[in-house]
Amino acid sequence: MYRDLGDDWMPGLKWETPTGHAIARVAADLAQFNPDPPGPKYILLVTDGNPNTCRTLDPQCGQDLSVKAVQEAWAQGIGTFVVGIGDIVTANTGCEAAQARCGTQHLQDLANAGLGLPVQQPPEQYQYLNCITNYPPDFPAVLQATYSSSPGKAQYFTATNQSELTLAIQGLLNRVLSCTVEMNAVVTGNPALGVVEVSGQQVPYNDPNGWTLEPDNYRVTLTGTACDTFKATGDLKIQFPCDMQGRPVAVPR
Repeated sequence: MYRDLGDDWMPGLKWETPTGHAIARVAADLAQFNPDPPGPKYILLVTDGNPNTCRTLDPQCGQDLSVKAVQEAWAQGIGTFVVGIGDIVTANTGCEAAQARCGTQHLQDLANAGLGLPVQQPPEQYQYLNCITNYPPDFPAVLQATYSSSPGKAQYFTATNQSELTLAIQGLLNRVLSCTVEMNAVVTGNPALGVVEVSGQQVPYNDPNGWTLEPDNYRVTLTGTACDTFKATGDLKIQFPCDMQGRPVAVPR
């Protein structure tokens, strides 16, 4: 199935791991997406830490493109969280440190770029020069991403099996999800008439383990166990019906 998809998307090209191109395409789509209600945008990148391009197997040819794509996504207001899988990242196999920043080093670079932090300058013997020489005009004469001698220390995750991958993704969801949720409506009536369900269970209004309405009247904050459950499941439903006189409790913003 995956090879069929590759043939459809990249006819006539090798079936590779064009991470940079994939991130750029996803970021372009996300930049056009307007969530309702509004909220932050993120890319969850699961990778073996050894990207290349559609035209070459050499991972050092794909690393700069990947970092550049993540940095450009950040410039568009899109963060990237990174999860590494496989022995390349868990044991650093197949990595020539003098030639490239691969494996966990590349994960660190992507994680830094994904949060807008400085990215480590590649080694002087970085084999990107071979990409310029062997695969023109695919690669410019200079590196395209922005680098620094004082890199950041953004967190990234690694996983060796499905259970660890699930835990890593859940940990990222817990970081991303906020318990204050912006609605596309403003409450003009009695907020106590609102119905808030977390993971299918209704939670009480103005309760330490329920929900409150922020003073702006269009943001709901989950508290206590309601917040914990939402972060664990991501399942939330908010409704404001009409009051006893048939008047709407909330109106569109």
